[in-house]
Amino acid sequence: MARRRRPPGKRLAIKSGVRRRQGGHQDGGQPGGRCPVHLGEVARIKLEVFGLDGHFDLASGAYGDDDPERPKLVTVAQRRAGELTGVAFNSDTTVLVGDTPKDVEAGMQAGVHVIGVAAGKSSGPQLRDAGAHEVADDLDQCRDMLKQLALPRCPQAT
Repeated sequence: MARRRRPPGKRLAIKSGVRRRQGGHQDGGQPGGRCPVHLGEVARIKLEVFGLDGHFDLASGAYGDDDPERPKLVTVAQRRAGELTGVAFNSDTTVLVGDTPKDVEAGMQAGVHVIGVAAGKSSGPQLRDAGAHEVADDLDQCRDMLKQLALPRCPQAT
């Protein structure tokens, strides 16, 4: 097993709610794919540093090296998640969770429901101004919002 290293000069911290979120897909929840703008390998390393790499389904995500245009990453992630689960993901069955205005704008352009999470550098008002349908203060609140949205949206495997 590779030893986790902290980047020099960086103070690393896990945001509130991340540890509780990590069980989602593995506990029978919906796939927890990611659509970060990072390269896929960078996303994997970032999660590994915090010991979270085994808790996210990176194969169903989309990354900056898949397409330079953020809105197109949503379609890539939907396709991959569908291939892995046998579930058809579309704009009605996809929720994008983002923590930057650019994330929110990408989700809006892709036509999916967007939850902004003001747990990083971007504030709730900034995410709301970018068009987020809902804004959570942290990942715990985001989890609760996702649970509420999942009831009518959950697609069934074919």
